[in-house]
Amino acid sequence: MPRNRSAPVTQDFLPISRAEMDRLGWDSLDVLLVTGDAYVDHPAFGVALLGRWLLAHGFRVGIVPQPRWTTVTDVAALGRPRLFAGVTAGALDSMLAHYTAFRKLRHDDAYTPGGLHGRRPNRATLVYASLVRRAFPGLPVVIGGIEASLRRATHYDFWTDKLRRSILVDSQSDLLVYGMAEHAILEIAQRLKAGLPLFGTPGSAWIITGDVSAFPRPPVAPSLPLPPPAKPPSPDCPIGREGQGEGAAVSLSPLPPPGGEGRVRGGSSRSSSPLPPGEGQGEGSFFAL
Repeated sequence: MPRNRSAPVTQDFLPISRAEMDRLGWDSLDVLLVTGDAYVDHPAFGVALLGRWLLAHGFRVGIVPQPRWTTVTDVAALGRPRLFAGVTAGALDSMLAHYTAFRKLRHDDAYTPGGLHGRRPNRATLVYASLVRRAFPGLPVVIGGIEASLRRATHYDFWTDKLRRSILVDSQSDLLVYGMAEHAILEIAQRLKAGLPLFGTPGSAWIITGDVSAFPRPPVAPSLPLPPPAKPPSPDCPIGREGQGEGAAVSLSPLPPPGGEGRVRGGSSRSSSPLPPGEGQGEGSFFAL
């Protein structure tokens, strides 16, 4: 029986096993999504929503929820996708899912069946990206979600009390998508299907190797004016006391212009180059999913 090469919108769940792919008549996937959450077919879970969004545009999508990180078996179970693999730690930062603000170990996980703790690794984005690279050498890997979005630039890491470089560099991924990803992930799939490069997708960042000054920058809008200098606090009204009055002031920095986050050094000859976010689709675009 010939395989179904199309990917119509279906009321069934997206496949998470080879048997479910067989029932749909799919011999392979276009896009594989790996997540640190359980697969919950609800719009509150980004992977489910993005999977259906791609499916509605003709791409065959499979999901690997909470794979084991000691083996590539779970990640490789659905086979090598034709276009790319998307990786996310889930709806919650994996470190926050494991630890409280006092660095105490949590005992449950709201995004795991039964509330079980320990079904995702620390720094899940890094671990899952590594699993995908091992399972499918040469496959484009795109990271996203809240864990990747908040770490797209050099950042202070609360858990180690140190500065860490961009997660894009540490994960060795091809592209990082930050913020709302529905526009970006569809453009990524369409670019790869057409044989076009990934780089240049709005709302994404990628690694530049070599001379970054030769790389074209997106247009930059004029910067906002700096605020007036802050007044020194009055001895009669120290900062932090209620009823601060005019003696206390907050120093503000100008907002970054569109595309002006700058390149963040990932080493002596590498940096990440972010583009401004793309437009969201609006909730009306998802009602049919």
